[in-house]
Amino acid sequence: NPRKSKQRYLKLKKLNKSLEKLHKNPRKSKQRYLKLKKLNKRLQKLHKNHLKLKKLHKNQRLKKKYLKLKKLNKKLQKSLLKSKQRPQKKHLKLRKLNKKPKQKPNNVREFILRYIMDIERLPVLSKLRPHGLRNSGNACFLNCSVHLLMCLGPLNSITNNNYGDFTSALKEAYTATSLLVPNSAFWRVTELYLGYSPRALQQNCAGEFLRFFLEMLNSEIKEHWPRRQDPDSWVEVSNRHESESVSLRAQGDSILYDMLGLCLKTEYTTKRTVSYSFQEELILSLQLEDKLTTALQKAFESREITDYEAEGVRTTCKARSLIANFTPFLLMQLQRFQIVEGTVQKLNQRMSFPPKFTIPKKFCTPTLQAQVERKQKLPPEYELRALVEHHGATVNSGHYTAIVKRKDDWVLIDDNLVKPISNEAVGRARPYLLLYQQVGKKAL
Repeated sequence: NPRKSKQRYLKLKKLNKSLEKLHKNPRKSKQRYLKLKKLNKRLQKLHKNHLKLKKLHKNQRLKKKYLKLKKLNKKLQKSLLKSKQRPQKKHLKLRKLNKKPKQKPNNVREFILRYIMDIERLPVLSKLRPHGLRNSGNACFLNCSVHLLMCLGPLNSITNNNYGDFTSALKEAYTATSLLVPNSAFWRVTELYLGYSPRALQQNCAGEFLRFFLEMLNSEIKEHWPRRQDPDSWVEVSNRHESESVSLRAQGDSILYDMLGLCLKTEYTTKRTVSYSFQEELILSLQLEDKLTTALQKAFESREITDYEAEGVRTTCKARSLIANFTPFLLMQLQRFQIVEGTVQKLNQRMSFPPKFTIPKKFCTPTLQAQVERKQKLPPEYELRALVEHHGATVNSGHYTAIVKRKDDWVLIDDNLVKPISNEAVGRARPYLLLYQQVGKKAL
């Protein structure tokens, strides 16, 4: 009992002091002196016993830890033995049934190209779990844009090799705890975007940074990951049943445009002429409306252009954009910031966005409609994968958060904080950026 021994020790300490006083005064009785001497010896014995008890207590704790580790070691050995035995059993079963194992693609590039092809689509999803990133001073717009890029599964394989600053920056971001580490690849990328050192970082637009990053990544990987070879010319039938051979190569050079680049065909009709132009958008910009479907309808409806030049003459024309090709991923930016009387104002209007939606046929070109009907292309069915939300009054202030889908659950990422979130809470969000993924059904 170390408590009792301590109390006795303190009592005897007091007696020891009185013993010293008596030793100084030899006139006092010898009997009292002898009693205190005996007590002093007892005190020393108790002190030794107290030290022995402490050692025994430590040894007992170490024994418990040792036994726990011994049990864990046995479990690990059993699991290792099972894992070694499993592939052998499968191999024997396949031999008996005379079945061949499924062939995997030899190269990563073949795997990604198969994924992008419309006929044989393979479901490629990022195996990386969403992790929090430390906000080292107004870096939330960088963190959220990186979380959107992580949802693009094939990018994990493309960025295995370091082709430059942007591929190595993405490779760092997949495992990093903080993006803005001095002399790192992401540090150099932010320097290129801002034009100054990230030490004095200010709040910026996540949409603008994401657009800049994707365009620079395209120019960096175009030599190593070029686009799939399509014919240079392509016949498109317009509403007036007029056929023309038009080049489809708008601006995309790398495989990134096969993943994200939405090809838009714009038809310009005047009184005398009809002309076409093709453009590929990595991020589709939409006006803020009550519903996402109405925002898409306004983007693809006909509009009038007053200042249009045709054959050297300025006239008015009607322009209408249509989708010429579908992509596996669809990235949309909502116009929440508007310039009113020289000042940037934010629109806090709530917009309903569905977890799944299909692009109507009227927004597609006639040839694309025919390809979908013949089942040469996948149907334009998309499901929500991630979104970015802005909290604040202006672009240069406030805070960015991301909501990402992991398997069947939703996860809220607020810098370091990563927590699960309900479907109802996702529906109440006011998104600034939306990422949809095409439903991976194989075409017959």
